[in-house]
Amino acid sequence: MTYHLTQSDLIAPHVADVIDQLKQLLVSKINPNLKLEEIDSNASILEDELGLDSIMVVEFIVLLEKNFGFVFAEDDLSMDAFANLQTLAAFIVHKNTKIST
Repeated sequence: MTYHLTQSDLIAPHVADVIDQLKQLLVSKINPNLKLEEIDSNASILEDELGLDSIMVVEFIVLLEKNFGFVFAEDDLSMDAFANLQTLAAFIVHKNTKIST
């Protein structure tokens, strides 16, 4: 079952912290050409706004699973969750909350 993000998910506690972690991962492990301070949290992950090709996106997903301690289900790999860093961070916070309860 696909999880649909709500407006309250986007402003949940820890989302801003996770966005910062996502930016760090992108710069340090995926695309060193990105400048941390220039990454827009609303830039599309799956389109070309962050300069990620398909292999980089797969590498990013693997890093997310390792760093945040869960495995994406096939249903989780949707445009909703990966629309931008803010939606991805909200999804990760939701997923980690679900795991810890």
